[in-house]
Amino acid sequence: MSVSADFSSDIFNKDLPQSSLIIDRSNSRSGAKFHNVPRTLFDEIGREFNDHDDLFSWKALVRRLREENASLLSTIQSTRDELSQLLNDKTRLEDIVTSQEDTIHSLQNQLDSIMIEREQQKQQVEAAAAAVMTGNDEIDQYQLKKKEEDTEQLDGVLHQQEHARLNNLFERKAQLIEQQRDNEKEKDNISPLSPFPTYHTEQRQRERSEHNSSTDRLLVAVHEAQDGYAIERERRIELVFQKRYLMLVNKSLESCESQTLEYLKELGIPHNIRQPSLSPTSKWRACFNAVIAVYRLRKLISGENE
Repeated sequence: MSVSADFSSDIFNKDLPQSSLIIDRSNSRSGAKFHNVPRTLFDEIGREFNDHDDLFSWKALVRRLREENASLLSTIQSTRDELSQLLNDKTRLEDIVTSQEDTIHSLQNQLDSIMIEREQQKQQVEAAAAAVMTGNDEIDQYQLKKKEEDTEQLDGVLHQQEHARLNNLFERKAQLIEQQRDNEKEKDNISPLSPFPTYHTEQRQRERSEHNSSTDRLLVAVHEAQDGYAIERERRIELVFQKRYLMLVNKSLESCESQTLEYLKELGIPHNIRQPSLSPTSKWRACFNAVIAVYRLRKLISGENE
């Protein structure tokens, strides 16, 4: 094949073989022989020309406008329905929001009133606690003062009793010593030429032995009294120390309690007010009865020892 044959210019027309434009069943190269008719460039161009004519026809334009108008009307109707539904939803939501706002306002007012009442109750409780603490402090101070006075009075009474007992013993000792001196003087004054020397000698020995035994008993009693006085003094000193120690412990416990109440007050934690089980008068009577019982017991013990 020559170059001129490869690049020769041919004009396409319907007389060309194997063209779909040839419709002839007797021709083996006709397009009717194919199950799927092949389409050529002329077929596409012809279709475009035909479609172009249909596209710009007034009937097609009217039909297309009607379809678009119908679609627009349906769209407008659906939009209107949606808008009405949205308006109803908006009205319902506004009603719900209004009712919720009213409920919130009422709850807020109730909460404010409750907070005000709690603040007033808190102030009342704090005032009552302060009054109770002040009353307890006054009662404790009065009780401590009364205990100190009772203890001092009891110590004074016991000291007077012991002092009187020692004075009696010393007076008795002085009397016995004076009696011993008188006996010795009488012994010296007795004449050696007495008709009853043996009798006087036995009598003097008997009196001397009685005097010695009484002196020994007196000395033993004096020593016992001194030992008892020393023991009682040590016991009183120990009781005074214990009393002072308990007073310090009570003061420390009161300070700890007051600090704890202040911390609870700062933290906003309510605390129960301690209600005394006994009145101050009952406590004072109990302390006074205990002091009287101790005084009577000491008196009985001292009477038995004498």
